[in-house]
Amino acid sequence: LSSIYVEITTIFNMFCSASSLALANLRRRVPSLASIGGRCRSFSATVHDHEDGNDKHNSPVTTFTEDETMTRDAVRQWAQESLLPRVRAMDNAAQLDPQVLQELFDQGFMGLEIPEDHGGAGLSFTAACLTVEEISRVDPSVAI
Repeated sequence: LSSIYVEITTIFNMFCSASSLALANLRRRVPSLASIGGRCRSFSATVHDHEDGNDKHNSPVTTFTEDETMTRDAVRQWAQESLLPRVRAMDNAAQLDPQVLQELFDQGFMGLEIPEDHGGAGLSFTAACLTVEEISRVDPSVAI
């Protein structure tokens, strides 16, 4: 997490010298950049909408919704109980167990961002990232 912070801070510092119009546009597109200033000191979950003067409040990146937390926990449990016992055999065979792939679909992990009316779970990009993260903790090759 600290390496990500360093990378983000470096990017912010590059933008600090940009014009105020460019910063206003950047703030609208990236909510966590709302408080970026001349020295890039802090982060905020508030978006200042300069067109109509209204402020919009979004959750910080480190706060997950209930759906995201439940998804993360379900993936973690599946990975520990179902995937972990198969990892060594899959590595030795240099092949993905077809049952693992089927379980990924059965558990709903393969369509997290797809809208429900199209057969997916309709969850957020963050939920998909958490899913990849939890599977990667057990077997990064399956997470890909």
